[in-house]
Parts: sequence; structure tokens; C-alpha cells
Amino acid sequence: MIGYWPEWGELIVNACEPGWRELLLEEAIPFIREKGFCGLFLDNLDVVELYPWMGEGLLALVSSIRASWPDAILIQNRGFQLLEASALYINGVLFEDFGTYYNFTTGRYEKLSGSGLSWLREVACWLADLRASLGLIVLALAYADPGSPSTFRDYMEFVNNLAAEYGFIPYVSDVNLTYINLAYARG
Repeated sequence: MIGYWPEWGELIVNACEPGWRELLLEEAIPFIREKGFCGLFLDNLDVVELYPWMGEGLLALVSSIRASWPDAILIQNRGFQLLEASALYINGVLFEDFGTYYNFTTGRYEKLSGSGLSWLREVACWLADLRASLGLIVLALAYADPGSPSTFRDYMEFVNNLAAEYGFIPYVSDVNLTYINLAYARG
């Protein structure tokens, strides 16, 4: 372990460590696949922003996963610094904190604005281009408080409209993803 994300209560593992790679490729992923799961969610690839030296190891891991399970659906969470290279191995990318987010400092859900929203739009344009050229699915995950129905609806409308501009698939839930948002259910 090389670090800790206090907001999420998560340890940060050295993805370049051969033992970690072996554990994933030889035990964890086969176990998951044997349970009937057809894909993997590759969370926290944005760790490369904190530890740039891990980029090559993360790409090698994603490449190995694809080589070992060519039929698996692979969705990468953020990790935009790696995406130009990892896009060759994945089916889609999740743009977490798309338009709204949970501010761990204030303990409140907030909308992006100003420079944060400008950055989002720049990344969204780039992702839309990747989607068009490589066929990547782009999922947009945002957060809001379901305990405040009017604010939740406002945030959801904001996120849905923003996602529609770029052809992304949106979803809004609480920060712990414990709220099942039936507004997105399809019958």
C-alpha cells in the first residue's frame, strides 16, 4: 500500500507491484468471472494523477486483462491521463462527478460552475471525439441528495441536459450509490 484516500476510506495499492498484478490476473478476476460477471469496472485509474509513475503499470494491467478475457466488458473510471492508450483495451469510460459532485469538505452536494464546468466541457468534447472515433461508451455519473427531492430533480435535469450535449449516458445517485434512481429505469 502506498497511500490512502480518506474521502472514500480506501487504501491505494501499487499497481506496478508484480504480486498485485498476479493476484488480480490469476485469482481475483477468474473468481469474479466464474461467478457469472461479464465485465469489470476498473475503478480509481485516476490514481495516476497522484502517482504518475504508475501509468505504465496500469496500462500493462488493463492490456493483460483484455488479452486474458477478450470478451469481457471493461469500463474504466476516469483515468483520463491514460485514456488515449487504454482506449484500445476498454469498452467504455465513466466520467464520475459529471456536473455535480459531493464535496467531502463541506458535506454537501454541489454543481460544477466556473472553471470546473469549463474543464468538464473540455474533457467532455475530447471524450465525445474518442467515442465517435473508437466507439467507446461514455457513462456520466453525478451525485445529488435524494433526501431533497426538488434539488435532486434540479441536479438530475442539469446532468441529463449536459450529458445529452455530448451523447453520454447519465445517471444520478447519492455519493455512496445506495439510492436506486428509478428515473433511469427502462421497462
